[in-house]
Amino acid sequence: MTADSLPSHRRSGAEEQQARRRIRQTLWFMFTLAFLGGVVWFLLSPYMSVKEVVINGAVQVPVEELLEEWQVVEGRPLVAIRTGMVEDDLLDIPRIASATVRLVFPGRVEVLVRERVDKAWIELVDRWGLVADDGVLVGYADTPTSPLPLIRLSIDDPGLGQGLETHDAKGAMEFISALPDRLAGQTIIQVDNQELWAWLGNRIARLGLPYEMREKAASLLTILDSAPDGLIDVSVPGRPAVRPWDTGTGRENSIPTFNLN
Repeated sequence: MTADSLPSHRRSGAEEQQARRRIRQTLWFMFTLAFLGGVVWFLLSPYMSVKEVVINGAVQVPVEELLEEWQVVEGRPLVAIRTGMVEDDLLDIPRIASATVRLVFPGRVEVLVRERVDKAWIELVDRWGLVADDGVLVGYADTPTSPLPLIRLSIDDPGLGQGLETHDAKGAMEFISALPDRLAGQTIIQVDNQELWAWLGNRIARLGLPYEMREKAASLLTILDSAPDGLIDVSVPGRPAVRPWDTGTGRENSIPTFNLN
């Protein structure tokens, strides 16, 4: 039976139901659009925009200026800020070891950074590099500009933001990191005959090959205060040896000469 063969009253009832269904669908569509439009308006409104930017952990890096470049500024809608991209850009700065950007609705941006701490100067082929506590290169200078340990190895430049790669450089940093600051600040490390040596004022320490450096630092510290001026051999950390300077020459011929400048 076709629609044309239905009684007129049944045909009119079906058409009325279809019309009501179309009206309901239209109303729901308009309601959905209005709701979504209201949500978008609300998210872009001043109520959900940046009112405060809080930065923690930044001392040497001008994070405020960088955030302005990335438009993390007062008045910008929070939903327009891409926290992951801002974090990635922050981590591109060699001085920054970690970065977290968090949106706190309705109007706060929290930025937490951890800066690398300067630990030593290392001699590169044509200049000096400033090395952080995690072994990453964070700066350059023609000559050391701060009272930090000196590592005289003349290695190739790994590039800003890159870690030291040679065993000698890594070993020297590991040794320095295990020393107290008062002692590390006056330490010079250099390589001679493929061994590491450390200048400690009136004492010179033979460190040997760049392995077990924390153990060697601990062995040195146990005898340093009681040892006479001379050579302290901790190349085998479990069997440290002390030899006073030869009274005739002031030092043994087998000990390398340190450049203290």
